[in-house]
Amino acid sequence: MTTTTSASDTREFDFGDRDFKRVCDLIYQPEAIARHVYRAAHEAPRELWIGASAWKAILGNMLIPGWIDHYLARNGYHGEMTDMRADRDRPDNLYEPVDTDPGAHGRFDARSRDTVVAASPRWLKLGLAAALGAVAGATLFATEAHGRSEGRRRVERR
Repeated sequence: MTTTTSASDTREFDFGDRDFKRVCDLIYQPEAIARHVYRAAHEAPRELWIGASAWKAILGNMLIPGWIDHYLARNGYHGEMTDMRADRDRPDNLYEPVDTDPGAHGRFDARSRDTVVAASPRWLKLGLAAALGAVAGATLFATEAHGRSEGRRRVERR
């Protein structure tokens, strides 16, 4: 089983060497993501995409991987960092674990969402197949209807 998750409001952001000015467009409460991970552990889907950021990253890499790589190379790292240095007295887990229980929630609680949408790609693939089938059926129907009207015009001209 593989789970791909979006940003979660945990304390990991407080232990780095620099301060984050923003993490990403959507941040979720850790419990919201944990519910889907727990469900995935019990239902054992092959894969589970959790959160809009995960969906965008995966689908973007499927559709336009080169562009995504170049965009992130130019903007990804610097877009999330500030020029302000972190407090020197703040715990840092770069070389060893932090000897404290920081709790489950981080400093983004005020903007974190309590719910997150998750889906198995299997259902997305079935939905995409159904949509493509509907488009193909509509195209076939339109082509057939157009062909019939052209045939009638030829008969009327004679």
